Amino acid sequence: MGWTHLRAAVAVLEHPTLVAKGMEQATRRSANAARRAIRHEAPLAKATTHLSGTHHRGQARGRVNVMWKGHGFNAEASVRGGRAANLIVPGQKMHDIAPATMKALSFGPAAAAPGLAPLVHHPAVAPNPFVERGAVAAGPLIDAVMAETGQTIVTEMARSIERGR
Repeated sequence: MGWTHLRAAVAVLEHPTLVAKGMEQATRRSANAARRAIRHEAPLAKATTHLSGTHHRGQARGRVNVMWKGHGFNAEASVRGGRAANLIVPGQKMHDIAPATMKALSFGPAAAAPGLAPLVHHPAVAPNPFVERGAVAAGPLIDAVMAETGQTIVTEMARSIERGR
């Protein structure tokens, strides 16, 4: 280990709060960048009207969220796609949908009046790996965030060392 590396290691040990805060901020910014990219790649659902009058459009986009755990050096972030992503990414075979608790299902496009049926035939859906596409698209932005954070941490440590002398 060279003298420069040793000084950097000592600076990190002397300023753990500065480094931890920077890494936590970088983790949050990176996870949010991934969330935005995955939402951008998520397909829009067809607009439907149910008996309650609610419209469901873009279910996959709205359900991509970031979950946080820990602080500082222990900060972890995970991007989750929700139930819709679990159905969209692997695709679906043709299947029938039956109501679990009611006697009938409501269905129909938003422009038409909703209908009722005891059983709905759902067509097959091709696999759509939008989560992977979004993660790949976010890669360069995450790299830039991490590089900027590293530079900021080093600059702040240098300022702190200079002030200490």
